[in-house]
Amino acid sequence: MRRHKHFNKFAIASLAAAVLFTAIGVYAKNTSAAIPNTHWVSSYSSVATTSEQIHNIFPEEYWEYLDALLEEHPNWTFQAFYTGLNWEECFDGSFTKYDASGESEMTLQRNLLQSDYWPSSWYSTTHTGAFSWSGNSWTVYSAPNWIQASEEAIRYCMDPRNFMTEEQIFQFEDQTYYEASVTEVAAVFAKTTGGNWTKTADQTGIHSDYSNKDMTYAQAVYEIGKRIGMNPVILASRIIQEQGEGNSPLISGTKTFTVTSGPDTGKVINGGYYNYFNMEATDGGSNANYELIYNNGLTEAYKAGWNTRYKALYGGAQKFKANFVANDQNTYYFQKFCVKSDSSYCFWHQYMQSLTTPQHEASKTYNGYKNSGTLDVSHRFIIPVFMNMPEEPEYKPTKTGNPNYKLGSIYVDGKSVDGFKTDTLTYSMIVEPTDTTIRLNIKAYASTTTIEVDGQSSKGTFAGDVMVMIGDNAIKIKSTAEDGTQRIYTLNVHRNGEIIYGDINGDGKFNSLDLAYMTSHMLYKKRLTGTALEAADISGDGSVNSLDLAYLTSYLLGKIESLPR
Repeated sequence: MRRHKHFNKFAIASLAAAVLFTAIGVYAKNTSAAIPNTHWVSSYSSVATTSEQIHNIFPEEYWEYLDALLEEHPNWTFQAFYTGLNWEECFDGSFTKYDASGESEMTLQRNLLQSDYWPSSWYSTTHTGAFSWSGNSWTVYSAPNWIQASEEAIRYCMDPRNFMTEEQIFQFEDQTYYEASVTEVAAVFAKTTGGNWTKTADQTGIHSDYSNKDMTYAQAVYEIGKRIGMNPVILASRIIQEQGEGNSPLISGTKTFTVTSGPDTGKVINGGYYNYFNMEATDGGSNANYELIYNNGLTEAYKAGWNTRYKALYGGAQKFKANFVANDQNTYYFQKFCVKSDSSYCFWHQYMQSLTTPQHEASKTYNGYKNSGTLDVSHRFIIPVFMNMPEEPEYKPTKTGNPNYKLGSIYVDGKSVDGFKTDTLTYSMIVEPTDTTIRLNIKAYASTTTIEVDGQSSKGTFAGDVMVMIGDNAIKIKSTAEDGTQRIYTLNVHRNGEIIYGDINGDGKFNSLDLAYMTSHMLYKKRLTGTALEAADISGDGSVNSLDLAYLTSYLLGKIESLPR
Protein backbone atom coordinates (compact mmCIF):
# COMPACT_ATOMS: atom_id res chain seq x y z
CA MET A 1 0.00 0.00 0.00
CA ARG A 2 1.19 3.55 -0.61
CA ARG A 3 0.30 6.87 0.89
CA HIS A 4 0.32 10.09 -1.13
CA LYS A 5 0.18 13.23 0.95
CA HIS A 6 -0.09 16.82 -0.20
CA PHE A 7 1.10 18.19 3.07
CA ASN A 8 -1.09 20.66 4.96
CA LYS A 9 -3.31 21.24 1.94
CA PHE A 10 -4.97 18.20 0.39
CA ALA A 11 -4.19 14.52 -0.16
CA ILE A 12 -4.11 12.26 -3.14
CA ALA A 13 -3.97 9.09 -1.19
CA SER A 14 -2.73 5.63 -1.39
CA LEU A 15 -2.66 2.12 -0.15
CA ALA A 16 -0.39 1.55 2.78
CA ALA A 17 0.94 -1.97 1.97
CA ALA A 18 3.04 -1.54 -1.19
CA VAL A 19 5.72 1.04 -2.01
CA LEU A 20 4.88 4.31 -0.29
CA PHE A 21 4.58 7.31 -2.47
CA THR A 22 4.47 7.93 -1.33
CA ALA A 23 19.93 31.73 -2.87
CA ILE A 24 21.15 34.85 -3.21
CA GLY A 25 24.51 34.71 -4.98
CA VAL A 26 26.02 33.33 -8.16
CA TYR A 27 26.98 29.84 -9.20
CA ALA A 28 30.45 29.04 -8.05
CA LYS A 29 31.87 27.97 -11.40
CA ASN A 30 29.76 28.88 -14.43
CA THR A 31 29.34 32.65 -14.64
CA SER A 32 27.51 32.57 -17.96
CA ALA A 33 24.87 35.27 -18.24
CA ALA A 34 22.48 32.54 -19.38
CA ILE A 35 22.29 31.23 -15.80
CA PRO A 36 20.14 33.54 -13.65
CA ASN A 37 20.84 34.20 -9.98
CA THR A 38 17.52 35.77 -9.04
CA HIS A 39 16.40 34.68 -5.62
CA TRP A 40 12.91 33.15 -5.34
CA VAL A 41 12.23 33.42 -9.06
CA SER A 42 12.21 30.13 -10.98
CA SER A 43 12.56 29.76 -14.73
CA TYR A 44 13.37 27.33 -17.53
CA SER A 45 16.38 27.55 -19.80
CA SER A 46 16.34 26.93 -23.50
CA VAL A 47 16.65 23.29 -24.60
CA ALA A 48 20.22 22.08 -25.12
CA THR A 49 20.93 19.70 -27.99
CA THR A 50 24.72 20.15 -28.13
CA SER A 51 27.59 20.12 -25.65
CA GLU A 52 28.15 23.83 -26.20
CA GLN A 53 24.55 24.58 -25.32
CA ILE A 54 24.81 22.39 -22.23
CA HIS A 55 27.78 24.45 -21.09
CA ASN A 56 25.83 27.66 -21.61
CA ILE A 57 22.79 26.73 -19.51
CA PHE A 58 24.17 24.43 -16.78
CA PRO A 59 26.80 25.05 -14.05
CA GLU A 60 30.17 23.51 -14.76
CA GLU A 61 29.74 20.71 -12.24
CA TYR A 62 26.94 19.31 -14.43
CA TRP A 63 28.94 19.27 -17.66
CA GLU A 64 30.87 16.01 -17.32
CA TYR A 65 27.72 14.00 -16.63
CA LEU A 66 25.57 15.54 -19.35
CA ASP A 67 28.31 15.55 -21.98
CA ALA A 68 28.79 11.81 -21.49
CA LEU A 69 25.06 11.15 -21.81
CA LEU A 70 24.77 13.27 -24.94
CA GLU A 71 27.73 11.51 -26.55
CA GLU A 72 26.08 8.13 -25.90
CA HIS A 73 22.58 9.29 -26.90
CA PRO A 74 22.80 12.15 -29.45
CA ASN A 75 19.00 12.46 -29.72
CA TRP A 76 18.55 13.27 -26.06
CA THR A 77 17.94 16.91 -25.09
CA PHE A 78 18.45 18.70 -21.78
CA GLN A 79 16.78 21.69 -20.17
CA ALA A 80 17.73 23.45 -16.93
CA PHE A 81 15.14 24.46 -14.37
CA TYR A 82 16.52 27.30 -12.26
CA THR A 83 14.79 26.82 -8.93
CA GLY A 84 15.53 30.26 -7.47
CA LEU A 85 16.52 28.50 -4.23
CA ASN A 86 19.81 28.47 -2.39
CA TRP A 87 20.79 24.84 -1.79
CA GLU A 88 20.93 25.25 1.99
CA GLU A 89 17.55 26.95 1.93
CA CYS A 90 16.05 23.57 1.11
CA PHE A 91 17.15 22.20 4.48
CA ASP A 92 17.50 24.97 7.06
CA GLY A 93 13.91 26.26 7.16
CA SER A 94 14.83 29.75 5.98
CA PHE A 95 12.43 29.71 3.02
CA THR A 96 9.70 32.08 4.23
CA LYS A 97 8.21 33.52 1.05
CA TYR A 98 4.81 31.93 1.69
CA ASP A 99 5.22 30.78 5.29
CA ALA A 100 6.68 33.07 7.95
CA SER A 101 7.63 30.06 10.06
CA GLY A 102 9.89 28.66 7.33
CA GLU A 103 9.58 25.69 5.00
CA SER A 104 12.07 23.03 3.99
CA GLU A 105 12.50 19.39 3.05
CA MET A 106 13.39 18.75 6.70
CA THR A 107 9.75 19.04 7.82
CA LEU A 108 8.90 15.88 9.77
CA GLN A 109 7.18 13.14 7.72
CA ARG A 110 7.87 14.89 4.41
CA ASN A 111 10.39 12.20 3.48
CA LEU A 112 9.89 8.62 4.64
CA LEU A 113 11.68 5.32 4.09
CA GLN A 114 10.80 1.70 4.76
CA SER A 115 12.54 0.42 7.88
CA ASP A 116 15.19 -2.30 7.78
CA TYR A 117 15.84 -1.69 4.09
CA TRP A 118 18.55 1.00 4.05
CA PRO A 119 21.70 1.48 6.15
CA SER A 120 20.84 2.92 9.55
CA SER A 121 22.36 6.30 8.58
CA TRP A 122 19.46 6.76 6.14
CA TYR A 123 17.03 7.04 9.08
CA SER A 124 16.73 10.15 11.22
CA THR A 125 17.70 10.46 14.85
CA THR A 126 17.68 14.29 14.76
CA HIS A 127 14.05 15.07 13.87
CA THR A 128 12.10 15.58 17.09
CA GLY A 129 10.17 12.41 17.84
CA ALA A 130 11.54 10.43 14.90
CA PHE A 131 13.68 8.18 17.10
CA SER A 132 12.98 7.05 20.65
CA TRP A 133 16.33 6.89 22.43
CA SER A 134 14.89 5.28 25.54
CA GLY A 135 12.85 2.82 23.49
CA ASN A 136 15.73 2.32 21.06
CA SER A 137 13.37 2.40 18.06
CA TRP A 138 12.17 4.62 15.23
CA THR A 139 8.65 6.03 15.10
CA VAL A 140 6.42 4.57 12.38
CA TYR A 141 4.64 7.42 10.60
CA SER A 142 2.82 5.40 7.97
CA ALA A 143 1.82 1.77 8.10
CA PRO A 144 3.24 -0.69 8.11
CA ASN A 145 6.89 0.39 8.49
CA TRP A 146 7.60 3.86 7.06
CA ILE A 147 9.89 6.05 9.17
CA GLN A 148 11.59 9.44 8.88
CA ALA A 149 14.61 9.78 6.56
CA SER A 150 17.82 11.42 7.81
CA GLU A 151 19.03 14.78 6.55
CA GLU A 152 22.06 13.10 4.96
CA ALA A 153 19.81 10.77 2.97
CA ILE A 154 17.54 13.61 1.87
CA ARG A 155 20.49 15.72 0.74
CA TYR A 156 21.88 12.82 -1.26
CA CYS A 157 18.56 12.06 -2.96
CA MET A 158 17.88 15.72 -3.76
CA ASP A 159 21.25 16.44 -5.38
CA PRO A 160 20.68 16.03 -9.15
CA ARG A 161 24.38 15.36 -9.73
CA ASN A 162 24.05 11.99 -7.98
CA PHE A 163 21.60 10.72 -10.59
CA MET A 164 22.96 11.77 -13.98
CA THR A 165 23.56 8.21 -15.14
CA GLU A 166 22.02 6.51 -18.15
CA GLU A 167 19.38 4.89 -15.95
CA GLN A 168 18.74 7.45 -13.24
CA ILE A 169 18.52 10.43 -15.60
CA PHE A 170 14.95 9.28 -16.18
CA GLN A 171 14.06 10.86 -12.83
CA PHE A 172 14.17 14.07 -14.85
CA GLU A 173 12.34 12.99 -18.01
CA ASP A 174 9.61 15.37 -19.14
CA GLN A 175 6.33 13.52 -18.65
CA THR A 176 4.31 15.52 -21.13
CA TYR A 177 3.35 13.57 -24.22
CA TYR A 178 5.76 12.44 -26.87
CA GLU A 179 5.16 9.92 -29.64
CA ALA A 180 5.80 6.72 -27.70
CA SER A 181 4.69 3.36 -29.03
CA VAL A 182 2.46 0.60 -27.69
CA THR A 183 5.57 -1.59 -27.68
CA GLU A 184 7.31 0.74 -25.21
CA VAL A 185 4.28 0.75 -22.92
CA ALA A 186 3.95 -3.04 -23.11
CA ALA A 187 7.63 -3.40 -22.19
CA VAL A 188 6.96 -1.61 -18.88
CA PHE A 189 4.03 -3.89 -18.00
CA ALA A 190 6.06 -6.94 -19.01
CA LYS A 191 8.56 -6.26 -16.19
CA THR A 192 6.05 -7.53 -13.61
CA THR A 193 5.84 -11.22 -12.75
CA GLY A 194 2.17 -11.62 -11.85
CA GLY A 195 0.90 -11.68 -15.41
CA ASN A 196 -2.18 -9.55 -14.72
CA TRP A 197 -0.91 -6.65 -16.80
CA THR A 198 -0.24 -8.67 -19.94
CA LYS A 199 -3.52 -10.58 -20.20
CA THR A 200 -5.49 -10.47 -23.43
CA ALA A 201 -8.30 -7.99 -24.01
CA ASP A 202 -11.08 -10.41 -23.20
CA GLN A 203 -9.37 -11.30 -19.91
CA THR A 204 -8.85 -7.72 -18.76
CA GLY A 205 -12.26 -6.45 -19.83
CA ILE A 206 -10.93 -3.06 -20.88
CA HIS A 207 -13.32 -1.44 -23.31
CA SER A 208 -12.53 2.05 -24.56
CA ASP A 209 -15.43 4.48 -24.59
CA TYR A 210 -13.36 6.56 -27.00
CA SER A 211 -12.27 4.17 -29.75
CA ASN A 212 -15.07 1.67 -29.05
CA LYS A 213 -12.80 -1.36 -28.95
CA ASP A 214 -11.43 -3.88 -26.49
CA MET A 215 -7.75 -3.52 -25.67
CA THR A 216 -4.89 -4.64 -23.48
CA TYR A 217 -3.54 -2.49 -20.66
CA ALA A 218 -0.68 -1.36 -22.91
CA GLN A 219 -3.08 -0.33 -25.65
CA ALA A 220 -5.38 1.47 -23.21
CA VAL A 221 -2.59 3.40 -21.50
CA TYR A 222 -1.05 4.30 -24.86
CA GLU A 223 -4.37 5.72 -26.05
CA ILE A 224 -4.95 7.58 -22.78
CA GLY A 225 -1.50 9.14 -22.96
CA LYS A 226 -2.30 10.51 -26.42
CA ARG A 227 -5.69 11.80 -25.31
CA ILE A 228 -4.52 13.73 -22.25
CA GLY A 229 -1.05 14.73 -23.50
CA MET A 230 1.10 12.61 -21.23
CA ASN A 231 3.94 10.19 -21.78
CA PRO A 232 2.19 6.76 -21.71
CA VAL A 233 5.39 5.02 -20.55
CA ILE A 234 5.31 7.22 -17.44
CA LEU A 235 1.64 6.39 -16.85
CA ALA A 236 2.37 2.66 -17.09
CA SER A 237 5.25 2.97 -14.60
CA ARG A 238 3.06 4.88 -12.17
CA ILE A 239 0.26 2.31 -12.37
CA ILE A 240 2.69 -0.51 -11.58
CA GLN A 241 4.21 1.55 -8.76
CA GLU A 242 0.74 1.92 -7.30
CA GLN A 243 -0.66 -1.56 -7.92
CA GLY A 244 2.36 -3.88 -7.96
CA GLU A 245 1.36 -7.18 -9.56
CA GLY A 246 -2.22 -6.04 -10.04
CA ASN A 247 -3.91 -8.08 -7.30
CA SER A 248 -5.34 -5.25 -5.19
CA PRO A 249 -9.07 -5.19 -4.34
CA LEU A 250 -9.04 -1.59 -5.60
CA ILE A 251 -8.79 -2.85 -9.18
CA SER A 252 -10.49 -6.24 -8.93
CA GLY A 253 -13.94 -4.85 -9.67
CA THR A 254 -15.41 -7.37 -7.23
CA LYS A 255 -14.76 -5.69 -3.87
CA THR A 256 -17.87 -4.83 -1.86
CA PHE A 257 -17.42 -1.51 -0.06
CA THR A 258 -19.22 1.08 2.03
CA VAL A 259 -19.32 4.67 0.76
CA THR A 260 -17.44 6.83 3.29
CA SER A 261 -18.29 10.36 2.13
CA GLY A 262 -20.78 12.37 0.09
CA PRO A 263 -24.56 12.12 -0.08
CA ASP A 264 -24.49 8.32 -0.28
CA THR A 265 -22.41 7.86 2.88
CA GLY A 266 -23.12 4.45 4.40
CA LYS A 267 -24.42 2.94 1.18
CA VAL A 268 -23.08 -0.56 0.43
CA ILE A 269 -21.85 -1.07 -3.15
CA ASN A 270 -21.37 -4.62 -4.41
CA GLY A 271 -18.29 -4.10 -6.56
CA GLY A 272 -18.03 -2.71 -10.05
CA TYR A 273 -15.59 0.17 -9.36
CA TYR A 274 -11.86 0.63 -9.96
CA ASN A 275 -9.08 2.95 -8.72
CA TYR A 276 -5.74 2.37 -10.48
CA PHE A 277 -3.94 5.42 -9.10
CA ASN A 278 -4.97 4.83 -5.46
CA MET A 279 -6.71 8.19 -5.32
CA GLU A 280 -7.83 8.91 -1.71
CA ALA A 281 -6.99 5.32 -0.72
CA THR A 282 -5.83 6.03 2.82
CA ASP A 283 -6.91 5.36 6.38
CA GLY A 284 -5.85 8.86 7.39
CA GLY A 285 -3.16 7.58 9.75
CA SER A 286 -0.54 4.90 10.28
CA ASN A 287 -2.75 2.08 11.50
CA ALA A 288 -2.92 0.04 8.28
CA ASN A 289 -6.70 -0.18 8.45
CA TYR A 290 -6.96 -1.86 5.07
CA GLU A 291 -10.75 -2.08 5.03
CA LEU A 292 -10.95 1.69 5.51
CA ILE A 293 -8.27 2.17 2.84
CA TYR A 294 -10.30 0.12 0.37
CA ASN A 295 -13.56 1.86 1.31
CA ASN A 296 -12.04 5.33 0.87
CA GLY A 297 -10.35 4.45 -2.42
CA LEU A 298 -13.44 2.84 -3.90
CA THR A 299 -15.61 5.69 -2.63
CA GLU A 300 -13.44 8.01 -4.72
CA ALA A 301 -14.00 5.73 -7.71
CA TYR A 302 -17.75 5.64 -7.02
CA LYS A 303 -18.03 9.43 -6.80
CA ALA A 304 -15.93 9.84 -9.96
CA GLY A 305 -18.00 7.27 -11.85
CA TRP A 306 -15.08 4.93 -12.51
CA ASN A 307 -17.25 1.88 -13.12
CA THR A 308 -15.14 0.46 -15.98
CA ARG A 309 -11.45 -0.23 -16.13
CA TYR A 310 -10.95 2.26 -18.92
CA LYS A 311 -12.80 5.04 -17.06
CA ALA A 312 -10.65 4.42 -13.97
CA LEU A 313 -7.43 4.45 -15.99
CA TYR A 314 -8.46 7.56 -17.88
CA GLY A 315 -9.92 9.44 -14.91
CA GLY A 316 -6.97 8.65 -12.61
CA ALA A 317 -4.48 9.71 -15.28
CA GLN A 318 -6.38 12.96 -15.84
CA LYS A 319 -6.39 13.74 -12.13
CA PHE A 320 -2.71 12.90 -11.79
CA LYS A 321 -1.87 15.20 -14.70
CA ALA A 322 -4.03 18.05 -13.43
CA ASN A 323 -2.55 17.96 -9.93
CA PHE A 324 1.09 17.54 -10.90
CA VAL A 325 2.20 17.38 -14.53
CA ALA A 326 0.14 20.45 -15.48
CA ASN A 327 1.51 22.20 -12.37
CA ASP A 328 5.16 22.18 -13.52
CA GLN A 329 5.75 18.97 -11.55
CA ASN A 330 6.29 17.11 -14.78
CA THR A 331 9.14 14.80 -13.75
CA TYR A 332 9.48 12.11 -11.09
CA TYR A 333 11.96 14.39 -9.31
CA PHE A 334 9.58 17.37 -9.20
CA GLN A 335 6.71 15.17 -8.01
CA LYS A 336 8.86 14.25 -5.01
CA PHE A 337 10.72 17.53 -4.52
CA CYS A 338 8.60 20.57 -5.33
CA VAL A 339 11.40 23.14 -5.64
CA LYS A 340 9.67 25.83 -7.67
CA SER A 341 10.45 28.78 -5.38
CA ASP A 342 7.84 31.19 -6.73
CA SER A 343 5.02 28.70 -6.20
CA SER A 344 3.02 28.60 -2.97
CA TYR A 345 3.38 24.81 -3.32
CA CYS A 346 7.15 25.00 -2.75
CA PHE A 347 8.39 21.94 -0.80
CA TRP A 348 5.08 20.64 0.50
CA HIS A 349 3.21 19.70 -2.69
CA GLN A 350 4.39 16.10 -3.08
CA TYR A 351 2.89 13.13 -4.85
CA MET A 352 4.95 10.77 -2.74
CA GLN A 353 6.35 10.67 0.78
CA SER A 354 8.75 7.89 -0.16
CA LEU A 355 12.19 9.47 -0.46
CA THR A 356 13.54 7.04 -3.04
CA THR A 357 10.52 6.61 -5.31
CA PRO A 358 12.04 8.78 -8.11
CA GLN A 359 14.94 6.31 -8.24
CA HIS A 360 12.62 3.29 -8.44
CA GLU A 361 10.42 4.95 -11.06
CA ALA A 362 13.44 5.95 -13.13
CA SER A 363 14.67 2.36 -13.17
CA LYS A 364 11.32 1.01 -14.38
CA THR A 365 10.99 3.67 -17.06
CA TYR A 366 14.55 3.14 -18.27
CA ASN A 367 14.05 -0.62 -18.48
CA GLY A 368 10.83 -0.11 -20.41
CA TYR A 369 12.65 1.92 -23.04
CA LYS A 370 15.64 -0.38 -23.04
CA ASN A 371 13.58 -3.54 -23.48
CA SER A 372 11.61 -1.98 -26.31
CA GLY A 373 14.72 -0.66 -28.06
CA THR A 374 13.70 3.00 -27.73
CA LEU A 375 16.39 4.44 -25.48
CA ASP A 376 17.82 6.46 -28.36
CA VAL A 377 14.68 8.32 -29.37
CA SER A 378 14.37 12.01 -28.51
CA HIS A 379 13.88 11.99 -24.74
CA ARG A 380 13.90 15.38 -23.02
CA PHE A 381 15.19 15.83 -19.48
CA ILE A 382 14.45 18.80 -17.21
CA ILE A 383 17.12 19.05 -14.51
CA PRO A 384 16.93 21.37 -11.50
CA VAL A 385 19.72 23.82 -10.74
CA PHE A 386 20.12 25.44 -7.31
CA MET A 387 22.15 28.43 -6.22
CA ASN A 388 25.32 27.94 -4.20
CA MET A 389 25.41 24.16 -4.38
CA PRO A 390 28.36 22.44 -2.68
CA GLU A 391 31.31 21.93 -4.99
CA GLU A 392 31.09 18.15 -4.64
CA PRO A 393 27.83 16.17 -4.85
CA GLU A 394 26.23 15.32 -1.52
CA TYR A 395 27.59 12.03 -0.21
CA LYS A 396 25.61 8.82 0.04
CA PRO A 397 25.22 7.76 3.70
CA THR A 398 26.83 4.38 4.36
CA LYS A 399 27.10 4.01 8.16
CA THR A 400 25.43 0.88 9.45
CA GLY A 401 24.50 -0.40 12.89
CA ASN A 402 22.40 0.90 15.75
CA PRO A 403 22.93 4.71 16.10
CA ASN A 404 21.94 4.84 19.77
CA TYR A 405 24.85 6.21 21.82
CA LYS A 406 22.93 7.56 24.82
CA LEU A 407 23.08 6.36 28.41
CA GLY A 408 19.97 5.53 30.39
CA SER A 409 21.46 5.71 33.89
CA ILE A 410 24.66 6.32 35.88
CA TYR A 411 24.84 5.01 39.44
CA VAL A 412 27.68 5.73 41.90
CA ASP A 413 27.94 3.47 44.92
CA GLY A 414 24.36 2.34 44.43
CA LYS A 415 22.80 5.79 43.99
CA SER A 416 21.85 7.61 40.79
CA VAL A 417 24.00 10.66 40.14
CA ASP A 418 22.16 13.79 41.14
CA GLY A 419 20.04 15.26 38.31
CA PHE A 420 20.82 12.59 35.74
CA LYS A 421 19.32 13.18 32.29
CA THR A 422 20.46 11.36 29.20
CA ASP A 423 21.41 14.60 27.41
CA THR A 424 23.17 16.17 30.39
CA LEU A 425 26.84 15.37 29.91
CA THR A 426 28.56 16.76 33.04
CA TYR A 427 27.95 15.88 36.72
CA SER A 428 29.72 16.77 39.97
CA MET A 429 29.92 15.07 43.36
CA ILE A 430 32.03 15.06 46.54
CA VAL A 431 33.27 11.95 48.37
CA GLU A 432 34.93 11.40 51.74
CA PRO A 433 38.70 11.13 52.32
CA THR A 434 38.30 7.40 52.91
CA ASP A 435 36.65 6.81 49.53
CA THR A 436 39.65 5.73 47.50
CA THR A 437 37.42 4.14 44.88
CA ILE A 438 33.85 4.54 43.68
CA ARG A 439 31.62 1.84 42.24
CA LEU A 440 30.06 2.72 38.89
CA ASN A 441 27.00 1.00 37.46
CA ILE A 442 26.04 2.35 34.05
CA LYS A 443 23.38 1.29 31.60
CA ALA A 444 22.97 2.32 27.97
CA TYR A 445 19.63 2.43 26.18
CA ALA A 446 20.92 -0.02 23.57
CA SER A 447 22.60 -3.32 24.28
CA THR A 448 24.87 -2.65 21.27
CA THR A 449 26.41 0.47 22.86
CA THR A 450 29.97 0.11 24.17
CA ILE A 451 30.64 1.84 27.50
CA GLU A 452 34.27 2.61 28.35
CA VAL A 453 35.59 3.95 31.67
CA ASP A 454 39.21 4.18 32.83
CA GLY A 455 40.39 1.59 30.30
CA GLN A 456 37.59 -0.85 31.08
CA SER A 457 34.76 -1.45 28.60
CA SER A 458 31.65 -3.53 28.10
CA LYS A 459 28.51 -3.51 25.96
CA GLY A 460 25.11 -2.39 27.12
CA THR A 461 25.98 -2.17 30.82
CA PHE A 462 29.10 -1.38 32.82
CA ALA A 463 30.00 -2.29 36.40
CA GLY A 464 33.40 -1.51 37.86
CA ASP A 465 35.48 0.28 40.47
CA VAL A 466 37.32 3.49 39.60
CA MET A 467 40.13 4.91 41.69
CA VAL A 468 39.72 8.50 42.92
CA MET A 469 42.57 10.62 44.18
CA ILE A 470 42.42 13.32 46.82
CA GLY A 471 41.19 16.51 45.19
CA ASP A 472 39.53 16.75 41.77
CA ASN A 473 39.01 13.74 39.51
CA ALA A 474 37.47 14.01 36.03
CA ILE A 475 36.12 10.55 35.20
CA LYS A 476 35.31 10.19 31.49
CA ILE A 477 32.52 7.83 30.45
CA LYS A 478 32.62 7.20 26.71
CA SER A 479 29.60 5.65 25.05
CA THR A 480 30.01 4.44 21.47
CA ALA A 481 27.04 3.39 19.33
CA GLU A 482 27.23 0.37 17.05
CA ASP A 483 27.49 2.73 14.06
CA GLY A 484 30.52 4.44 15.61
CA THR A 485 28.83 7.60 16.90
CA GLN A 486 30.34 8.62 20.24
CA ARG A 487 29.40 10.70 23.25
CA ILE A 488 31.43 11.45 26.39
CA TYR A 489 29.86 11.99 29.80
CA THR A 490 32.07 13.54 32.52
CA LEU A 491 31.75 12.74 36.21
CA ASN A 492 33.69 15.33 38.26
CA VAL A 493 34.45 13.74 41.63
CA HIS A 494 36.10 15.79 44.38
CA ARG A 495 37.61 13.72 47.15
CA ASN A 496 38.23 15.56 50.39
CA GLY A 497 41.49 15.00 52.27
CA GLU A 498 45.01 16.26 52.96
CA ILE A 499 47.85 15.70 50.52
CA ILE A 500 50.52 13.33 51.86
CA TYR A 501 53.55 13.34 49.59
CA GLY A 502 54.29 9.85 48.35
CA ASP A 503 50.71 8.67 49.03
CA ILE A 504 49.72 9.23 45.41
CA ASN A 505 46.34 7.48 45.48
CA GLY A 506 45.42 9.05 48.83
CA ASP A 507 44.55 5.84 50.63
CA GLY A 508 46.64 6.79 53.69
CA LYS A 509 49.32 4.21 52.89
CA PHE A 510 52.70 4.07 51.16
CA ASN A 511 52.84 0.95 49.04
CA SER A 512 53.51 -0.57 45.63
CA LEU A 513 50.29 0.93 44.26
CA ASP A 514 51.74 4.42 44.69
CA LEU A 515 54.93 3.25 42.97
CA ALA A 516 52.87 1.88 40.06
CA TYR A 517 51.05 5.20 39.64
CA MET A 518 54.34 7.10 39.57
CA THR A 519 55.93 4.67 37.10
CA SER A 520 52.92 4.77 34.79
CA HIS A 521 53.03 8.57 34.81
CA MET A 522 56.74 8.71 33.98
CA LEU A 523 56.29 6.21 31.13
CA TYR A 524 53.39 8.31 29.74
CA LYS A 525 51.03 5.38 30.10
CA LYS A 526 48.63 7.16 32.42
CA ARG A 527 49.44 10.71 33.39
CA LEU A 528 48.71 12.04 36.87
CA THR A 529 46.77 15.26 37.39
CA GLY A 530 45.67 17.51 40.23
CA THR A 531 46.50 16.52 43.80
CA ALA A 532 47.80 13.11 42.69
CA LEU A 533 50.42 14.85 40.56
CA GLU A 534 51.37 17.11 43.47
CA ALA A 535 51.64 14.14 45.88
CA ALA A 536 54.04 12.42 43.47
CA ASP A 537 56.48 15.37 43.58
CA ILE A 538 58.23 13.99 46.66
CA SER A 539 61.41 16.04 46.16
CA GLY A 540 59.49 19.30 45.78
CA ASP A 541 61.35 20.37 42.65
CA GLY A 542 58.17 20.98 40.67
CA SER A 543 58.22 17.84 38.52
CA VAL A 544 57.81 14.09 38.84
CA ASN A 545 61.04 12.43 37.79
CA SER A 546 63.59 9.76 38.57
CA LEU A 547 64.56 11.47 41.85
CA ASP A 548 61.03 11.08 43.18
CA LEU A 549 61.00 7.46 42.00
CA ALA A 550 64.28 6.82 43.85
CA TYR A 551 62.96 8.37 47.06
CA LEU A 552 59.76 6.30 47.02
CA THR A 553 61.56 3.06 46.08
CA SER A 554 64.15 3.52 48.82
CA TYR A 555 61.45 4.26 51.40
CA LEU A 556 59.42 1.18 50.44
CA LEU A 557 62.56 -1.00 50.62
CA GLY A 558 63.41 0.37 54.09
CA LYS A 559 66.64 2.03 52.91
CA ILE A 560 65.49 5.41 54.21
CA GLU A 561 63.29 6.06 57.23
CA SER A 562 61.34 9.04 55.88
CA LEU A 563 60.61 11.04 52.77
CA PRO A 564 61.89 14.61 52.25
CA ARG A 565 58.44 16.10 52.87
